[in-house]
Amino acid sequence: DTRIIFYDLINDKRHILTDNEIQRIWSPLLMFEKSVEEDKILLDKKGIQITVLKDPNATGYPNSIEDLYEKTYYKGSDVQLIATIENNLKIYCNFNFRNYPFDTQNCSIEIRLPFDLKNKIALIMNESLTWDPIQLLKFEISGLGFISCHGSDAIRIHIILKRIFINLLWTTYLPTFCLQVVAMLTLFFPQERFETTIMITLTTTLVMYTLYQSVSFSLPATGYVKLIDTLLIFCLILLFFIFVLEVIIELCKLSTTKKKNRIALFAKCCIIACSILFDVWYSLKFFFYV
Repeated sequence: DTRIIFYDLINDKRHILTDNEIQRIWSPLLMFEKSVEEDKILLDKKGIQITVLKDPNATGYPNSIEDLYEKTYYKGSDVQLIATIENNLKIYCNFNFRNYPFDTQNCSIEIRLPFDLKNKIALIMNESLTWDPIQLLKFEISGLGFISCHGSDAIRIHIILKRIFINLLWTTYLPTFCLQVVAMLTLFFPQERFETTIMITLTTTLVMYTLYQSVSFSLPATGYVKLIDTLLIFCLILLFFIFVLEVIIELCKLSTTKKKNRIALFAKCCIIACSILFDVWYSLKFFFYV
């Protein structure tokens, strides 16, 4: 701004303006388009910090000899005003939970000029913008992009959120895997311990269903099946087949034919193989996600 005059500026050093000086400088209003609060103001001089940085090639000019103290003045055209502001903002973002918990969400914010300022100022994006990695409670920001849109009237910010998986690993996947192992071990219990075997299988099924319910209630209701649902439903079906197989073996225990023993052994091997294949497939999902 050529109308502003600065003095006593040192090369390569930012000077922080006081609140009184900030109030005397005009700053444009910028709006968030996808804000929960409609027409949210980005720059409203509340909590804003403005610093002054002099052009290294600017020479300046001395003040009048009538002044008590010697000063060097610089034109506003030789100075950059840098505004820094921290703001908490709620925005609208559509989440897709199909791959939960290996999901990556894409959100966007559009910063635009008010209609009455579109012909007076322009938003020019700096191509060399950088950002620091930010880790939230459930997500980490793995990508941030800036795109100019609508000419010079708006800038769209794309945010890529990657879910933090480690909490679900300990609270959901490890217990689920342990329950699978416990249920499959009951297939090798002696047939004389049928009552104990059935009680362990039914208890494991009840615990698995409780875990499934708690996970379902912690997530928003969707019209599609999430990836974590496939794991928990598979485990419930697996426990059901283990229960059915144990009952069939008990009903056929009076028979000593080798053919029936081979069928029972084959069924046990199929259940274990299906469980291993499913766990390997799910583990590959995890490794590719990480």
